[in-house]
Amino acid sequence: MRPTIGRVVIYRSKIDNGRGNDVVSPAMVIRTRDTTVSEVIDRWGPEPQTVASASDPTVTHETAGRPEGLVAELPDDETVDLVVWGLGRTYREYGVSRGDGRGQWQWPERV
Repeated sequence: MRPTIGRVVIYRSKIDNGRGNDVVSPAMVIRTRDTTVSEVIDRWGPEPQTVASASDPTVTHETAGRPEGLVAELPDDETVDLVVWGLGRTYREYGVSRGDGRGQWQWPERV
C-alpha cells in the first residue's frame, strides 16, 4: 500500500536515546511523489515572498521560505514528507523513507 496525503503513520526519531529508548510519534503524510508539483518546488526560493493570484493580481499571499532539507524530487513512492506530533512541539521531516530504523516511518499496527 502506498502512502497518501493525510494518512497517519508512525515516525521513529533520528535521535539515539540509548538501547530500547527510541521515541516513536504519530505523523501525517504531507507530500508524496504523486502530489509533488515540480513547478512550485522549482520557483520556491529560500526567502519568503509575496505572490499574486493568477486570476486576480490584486489578491496576494505571503509564502514561507523553502525549508532546509526539502528535496525537489522524492526518490520513490515510499519516501514522503511528514508533520510529526512530538511531545513538546509539532515539526516537519522531509524525504523520510519507509523502514524500521531511526528517521524512518512505518504503518501503525492495527489491532
